[in-house]
Amino acid sequence: MAFPIRAVAVENQKKDNKVVMEWKEMMGGPEEPGQMVMRDSETWKNLWSKFGVEKAPAVDFEKQMAVAVFLGMKATGGFALEITKIEKKKKKLIIWLKETKPSSGAFVIQAFTSPYHIKIINRCDLPVEFKYQK
Repeated sequence: MAFPIRAVAVENQKKDNKVVMEWKEMMGGPEEPGQMVMRDSETWKNLWSKFGVEKAPAVDFEKQMAVAVFLGMKATGGFALEITKIEKKKKKLIIWLKETKPSSGAFVIQAFTSPYHIKIINRCDLPVEFKYQK
C-alpha cells in the first residue's frame, strides 16, 4: 500500500564536518510500525516509492546509510517518534529512539497520524539494534 509522502528535509546541518539529512513528520508514514536499515540504493528507492516519490534523495551508500523508524497509524495527534542518538559499540550499532505519547486529557488533533523519522548517517556495517529510551 502506498502512502503519500509529506516528508521534507528538516535538517541539513554540519556535525563533525559531515552533512546530516533527516525527514520527520507526524503524518504520512506507513500504517504499520517498523524499522528499516538501508545500505544500498535499491532499498532506499523502494522506501521512497512507498511514499509516492519517483526520485529518492541522493545518498552516497559507499560512505553513508539510512535508518528509518515508523510508529504506525495512531487515532489522534500527540504521538511522535524520534531517532535521538546513534551509538557505535564494539559489535553493533545502537539506534536510540524516543516515543512521545499524548498525556491523559491532552487536547490533540482528532485525525489519524503516522509519525516517522528517516535519517542519513555515516555508514557502518555492524548489525543494527533499535532501542527505546526509558
